Amino acid sequence: MKEVAIKSIQEYLDFISGLPRTGRIFRGVSSVDYLLLPTIGRSDYLQTYSVKAERHLLRLFKQRAMAFIQHKPSSELEWLALGQHHGLATRLLDWTVNPLTALFFAVSENRQTDCSVYTTHFRRSRAEFGPFTQKEPKKYYPPHLTPRIPAQESLFTVQNRPQEPMDNDKITRIIVPADQKEPFTNQLDQLGFNSERLFPGLDGSAKQLSWRMANNIGKW
Repeated sequence: MKEVAIKSIQEYLDFISGLPRTGRIFRGVSSVDYLLLPTIGRSDYLQTYSVKAERHLLRLFKQRAMAFIQHKPSSELEWLALGQHHGLATRLLDWTVNPLTALFFAVSENRQTDCSVYTTHFRRSRAEFGPFTQKEPKKYYPPHLTPRIPAQESLFTVQNRPQEPMDNDKITRIIVPADQKEPFTNQLDQLGFNSERLFPGLDGSAKQLSWRMANNIGKW
């Protein structure tokens, strides 16, 4: 994995513009300590994890979900995407095709810690594939199950070995120092990248209004 450090949004955009664009995806994380590891592969699940247990977890989620959903997912991939959205531990990792969306997720939380934006590129996968049987990580564009997916220009990678962090020479980690998180967040807000845009609905509006008041932006 390659690394580069940046100290301004312009420097970030200049670096991004020099990368090959085809298949390019981005993932922002609020701490440099966070690896490219899906939830199901993290330490909370080490003692109980197996592929059998993971599939059982998804079956239980399906049983409980039916009372609350209007559109029934048509594949295992869609079920995993729905579960991921609602906090289920899965082998999916969230990414976006928009570098500024990824930067927002990196800088908007955990203000005392340096953060990262990961970027890599994937060739196009078939529209559907077996998420528990593929031999390598693949990217997956989910249907717009919630308004957040198009707002964030979201997609997922589906990890074939969810307990192993993704790490190869195609990945670049762009590091932003902690002291730049606040000014980056303010600049991104001016560019229209904020909680209200990326989380459509009352939750995003409430978070954005609270942030504006806490940072004395506007008239109070």
